[in-house]
Amino acid sequence: MTATPRPLATHLWKCLALDIWPRPAAIVDWGIGSSDHLGALQAAIKGGASATDLDDAIGDGKKIMAMVTRYAPNSPYRDADFSSLAPCSPQPGARA
Repeated sequence: MTATPRPLATHLWKCLALDIWPRPAAIVDWGIGSSDHLGALQAAIKGGASATDLDDAIGDGKKIMAMVTRYAPNSPYRDADFSSLAPCSPQPGARA
């Protein structure tokens, strides 16, 4: 778990809280391909997921789906499929 979320994770968290679409980089990095994906992430933050939780799941569909299941098990969007988002290899300078 990262100590301090990166700015893009914080941006996404704020957008989800405000019910607005995030910038394209967040859409790509969290695999937001539909309003169902957005709804699933919104339900997770409403259930208590933090920007740090989002940051820890970036680029990994299985982690995103696990986060949604953990924080929003009864959400109508809990079945949104993020599996097409494969885990990314760490980039130089990225946190492990």
